[in-house]
Amino acid sequence: MGAGGEPDSTPWARAWEQIDADFDGHLDTIRRFLQCPTVSASDNDMLAGAEFVAAMIEAAGGTAEIVPTDGHPAVLGRIEGDGPTLLRYGMYDVQPTDEPGWTSPPFAAITANVPGAGPGIVARGAANSKGSLASFLLALASARRVSDLPADIVFLVDGEEELGSPNLPFVMSERRADLAAEAAFDMDLTAIALEPRVLVGDEPVSMLDASVRGEILKLLVELKDEIGMTLVLITHDLGFAWAIADRVAIMYLGKIVEVGPVQEVLTDPLHPYTKSLLAVTPEVGRRRTHEVLSGEPPDPAHIPTGCRFHPRCPMLRSGEAGADEPRCLGEVPKLQKLAPDHRVACHVAAERARK
Repeated sequence: MGAGGEPDSTPWARAWEQIDADFDGHLDTIRRFLQCPTVSASDNDMLAGAEFVAAMIEAAGGTAEIVPTDGHPAVLGRIEGDGPTLLRYGMYDVQPTDEPGWTSPPFAAITANVPGAGPGIVARGAANSKGSLASFLLALASARRVSDLPADIVFLVDGEEELGSPNLPFVMSERRADLAAEAAFDMDLTAIALEPRVLVGDEPVSMLDASVRGEILKLLVELKDEIGMTLVLITHDLGFAWAIADRVAIMYLGKIVEVGPVQEVLTDPLHPYTKSLLAVTPEVGRRRTHEVLSGEPPDPAHIPTGCRFHPRCPMLRSGEAGADEPRCLGEVPKLQKLAPDHRVACHVAAERARK
């Protein structure tokens, strides 16, 4: 309650106050966690990161289990709350801050004054995966001292760097019942708890077993409808976009080349890059006979002149571009409306639409 007995205007106000009060202790814990042995560890040292994660989960009032694998062990944990079950993936094994060989300034947890938010803990560089996981768990521990959590949180914490442990799919398959959740995320709990208008997800189902992808897609849609928020999802999987999206934007070398309603773009594509993507995704819409791309994408540091797609464009190679070829080679195409609510950045497609 706020002054005068009025409800606090800020959700989780008491939790934020407790997190602030525990700030210095959190920072010290994160610094110690960032110094745990790294991917080069062996024998007993291999357990250090997993044991540290398990201890942080238990300190937040949860339960944790270290699951042996042929490599770095995984950690399964749960912190109970009142609400839906959410699955949070994380990593605990990144090169420690005191190990030699860094080409950048030292990586560690630091304090920073964040505009509009005040002092915060920032884990820099490659320490981000460890630092963000520790920050999340420590914030939960503080919050639980003064407030109930609005969700059950299940943790799957991996012990391998970057691409994930080769043993992780086995752990997920064997412990599927323990990992059952209504949504999967790799973000702060407040992203859901504060009911945002927009939620951005980067490859949200890319690491999931194929047998549970459909369930996660369904739950993402249900969560979107229940909260009333917009989902912006980044994916390389057109089948995923077809299944869940209302609109889709196709990008090539960091630039949108086609955007519109998902069914229109993926059943009647106008840009040659979109057509080439669909040539290797036959399950989207109806089967196609578009040409599959050849060659390697250009270096993003040296974007081609004109249309950035022209070095690989099937229409240029076949001569189909005709009189538009000089423009393709020297003029950057604008994103133009070629059909109702359907925009395309392609000189050839635009010329055809005008005829």
